[in-house]
Amino acid sequence: MQVERRTLEKLLWKLQNGTGMVQVQAAHRLGEMGDARAIVPLIAALHNARKPVQLQAAQALASIGEPSVLPLMQVLREDAPQVWMLASAALVKIGRPSVKPILDALPGESEAVRVLLLEVLGQIGDVQAVDMLIRALDDPGQPVRAVAAIALARIGEPAVMPLLTVLTNFQNEGARRHAPDIMRAIGDPAVRLLLTTMCEGNELERNQSAWVLSHMGTPALAALLKAIDDADVRVRYAAAWALGRTTSEQAVSALIRHLADTERSPMSGMRVCDVAARALDTIGTPEAIAAAEGWRISQML
Repeated sequence: MQVERRTLEKLLWKLQNGTGMVQVQAAHRLGEMGDARAIVPLIAALHNARKPVQLQAAQALASIGEPSVLPLMQVLREDAPQVWMLASAALVKIGRPSVKPILDALPGESEAVRVLLLEVLGQIGDVQAVDMLIRALDDPGQPVRAVAAIALARIGEPAVMPLLTVLTNFQNEGARRHAPDIMRAIGDPAVRLLLTTMCEGNELERNQSAWVLSHMGTPALAALLKAIDDADVRVRYAAAWALGRTTSEQAVSALIRHLADTERSPMSGMRVCDVAARALDTIGTPEAIAAAEGWRISQML
């Protein structure tokens, strides 16, 4: 133990008083030792004028792990943008042990620090962060909302259902604004889960899934074109409605086909053909309008 302490003291002296490669090598060895007593000097080394020393200090702090988390977060509160990236990278490398301290600290931080911490959460990609990131979509600061949306997209599939749950509660306008872009960035996993919910969820979940799918553009269009031929009338109804909201000409032929679908949705009481005609009106191409008008005339005969 005494030998280890002397080794630690020598390395700390070299880190603080050496030059060039001596400091780099000292930081490297301190990281290998993993002793928390090196954290404060290594944090100071993040501000070193030499880039190699800074980089090795950040690596060493990441190697020490969880004890470095709070000191690294303190660096993000400093007016020192030149070291924010180093501290952020170290927190990301530490990974999951960084998540809870960040989540605990976020509500009381300044906007600038919230942005930095949310970026870290997004790069770590831990599902623990999903609820906080969704709440951040309603943050008063636009930079915070933007980075939260990017973080949720990075986390991917685990963010889809929690985000949909928030949408069904109609309590987070920011989530509603960002949801289609987030889901589009997630891609196929989001389409698959939303389509499953549109088929199997309750009426509100189906409606919200259809709404999101209708705003996702190309990634969702093929799924909706498949869903409109589902055996369940509720799914066909929701898909027809969503296809109208896509305003895609590719949906026209499928919607025209379902002008003959007279089965009623048990919740709305409307027939699939009724919502298909409205969808064609919304798409508004000459073919779509002509088909919808012809269908309405046939209904009066």
